[in-house]
Amino acid sequence: METVLTSLVNSLAKEAEQTMQSEREAAKFRQLLPALLNRGIDNIDFSMFGPEMRYSILDLMGDEFIRRGNLAEAQKAFVLSSNQPRLSIVGDEYAKLQQMTKAVEAYKLGGHTAKILGVGNRCLEDGRYHDAIVAFQAAGNTEGLLALGKLCVERGKFEEALEIFSSLKETEKLSALGDKCIETQDYEVAVRAYKAMNSAEKLNAIGETLLQNANFRLALQAYEAAGNTAMLQFIKQNLVG
Repeated sequence: METVLTSLVNSLAKEAEQTMQSEREAAKFRQLLPALLNRGIDNIDFSMFGPEMRYSILDLMGDEFIRRGNLAEAQKAFVLSSNQPRLSIVGDEYAKLQQMTKAVEAYKLGGHTAKILGVGNRCLEDGRYHDAIVAFQAAGNTEGLLALGKLCVERGKFEEALEIFSSLKETEKLSALGDKCIETQDYEVAVRAYKAMNSAEKLNAIGETLLQNANFRLALQAYEAAGNTAMLQFIKQNLVG
């Protein structure tokens, strides 16, 4: 029993000594911190340090970068130190600055899905549809994306709806979006929607509409996507110089 206790005490003492040594080394590097910060994360060779010391230095640098407002460098530091809680803090700081896409990136690197969804919902409420799309895509929230896509169509945000339905490969919704765009004469988005769903029938039909409207440039795109070489050749030979 005494031997076991002695071994345990020696082990604890060794760990305490290692901790103190690490803290002393970290304190030394605090004095070098300004020079390290000026040099930048990408220009420092951390391979000479053991994992514990390397992570301590990186966390020190990351914290100071946050204090200085250099969130990009702070993010690099915490990624290298695998410090997920501090990556969440970087995301919070970006969110305060209304830089939502960067906030999402930091949260994703830190594995904070709940915060990503929070950004998505906040952007949705604020009408920042592109940022909401980025957030819901990062969180893998298909249901949220579909709801947002429907809302974008209702509000005439066809570009955003196209981005959503294309990423989800929602053929029926792409078809309906293209039809809606024809009604509003937003032909460019309509062509892109039909291209995304690989519908030669729809592309040929809109190509005919575009010819009637003398929109030869876009008609060419539609017929090219449909693989209609005959109409391509006709337009090039007779309608465009």
